[in-house]
Amino acid sequence: MRSRKPSSRRGDLRIVQYGLGAIGVACARAVLETEGLVLAGAVDVDPGKAGLLLSEILEASGGKPSARVDGPASRMTVAATLARALDGRRADIALHTTQSSLRRVFPQLRACMDAGLSVVSSTEELALPFATEPAIARKLDALARKKGVAVLGTGVNPGFVMDILPILAAAASRDVRSIRIERVLDAGKRRASFQRKVGVGLSPSEARRRLHEGGFGHIGLLESALLVASGCDLHPDEIRETSHPVIATRAMKSAFGTVRRGEVAGLHQSLSGLRRGEEILRLDVVMALGVSDTHDAATIDADPPVRLRLEGGIPGDTATIGALLNAIPRICAASPGLHTALDLPIPRPFARTRR
Repeated sequence: MRSRKPSSRRGDLRIVQYGLGAIGVACARAVLETEGLVLAGAVDVDPGKAGLLLSEILEASGGKPSARVDGPASRMTVAATLARALDGRRADIALHTTQSSLRRVFPQLRACMDAGLSVVSSTEELALPFATEPAIARKLDALARKKGVAVLGTGVNPGFVMDILPILAAAASRDVRSIRIERVLDAGKRRASFQRKVGVGLSPSEARRRLHEGGFGHIGLLESALLVASGCDLHPDEIRETSHPVIATRAMKSAFGTVRRGEVAGLHQSLSGLRRGEEILRLDVVMALGVSDTHDAATIDADPPVRLRLEGGIPGDTATIGALLNAIPRICAASPGLHTALDLPIPRPFARTRR
């Protein structure tokens, strides 16, 4: 069994950042700033990024990399492949932040495992693949065991706010009968790519068409629901998902200019879990411009009942970065194989900024 435990010694764990979108860039910067971690390589298949110095990409993202990108990292070049990023050098963990689709990222995950790297990934469909993509999950699990590495899909959602957090909130209750979970986000405070993902500025008919085709809006609601169902022993016999655009009732500013009245301001996605026709599980996520009552909440019918509400909600991007980094010690201590957030110890803070 392969197991490594992080310590406070500089360079104890060598991290490869796989994917340099907005989240990946922020993760790379966080690794550079975190005690006990060293950035061993950076990978992105985008020809506009491969070949550039990592420091150039960090600067272009608006951060202040000069204070942290020192030593070998200051000369690090972004590679188009993992093999080129490593070039024979040792690494321990891949922080993987590319796409939501498990089928699309499977070759990337396989390359990481073939290189002997454990993986912490933000791929939403990796959060509970044994239930949603069992054939791919079995392949990943078998390969991870063969290579002696561990793999985890996590993040803020799925991976924490709409699944692990409500499960923890119910941990001191008996006889959980039903759970309702809500996440309400102001899309106007999120980056342009997020606004695009939730259809800001589209016509209602175009948004409905994209929802019908799939791969649009928030990915991972089903994974969160199944994690909660498993963690709280609810086990619905039927799942129903519904999604519809939120229509602007007035002109509003967006990252793309003004959204006019009647255009799409965002999305409302829902999932109901039913048992013998009775709703025992419901998840709602609203992501739209101009939302005032932003929050994360869970209402748990149990003994004793629990009402959890986080005013303002958990910030998606910064919390995703924290969730990924804080998963590193847990995946290092895990047995080889494909894991879910339910398999590992409860999340806890690990990442501490270098002084």
